[in-house]
Amino acid sequence: MERSESHSEELLRRAEEAQVRAETMGNPIEMSLEERSARAHLLANAEFFRLQARRSRRI
Repeated sequence: MERSESHSEELLRRAEEAQVRAETMGNPIEMSLEERSARAHLLANAEFFRLQARRSRRI
């Protein structure tokens, strides 16, 4: 159980880092296509890590 909790905490930390990186990239309207794509990937990663953390807590 303890490993599951530390694993979910790590996933949540990674989600927060990805979210912060995406939010600090700037205004999406002013970004190039590549920058918007990178931002979208960061946001998707953040959501993925959150979902994995929830799943990890249930196991």
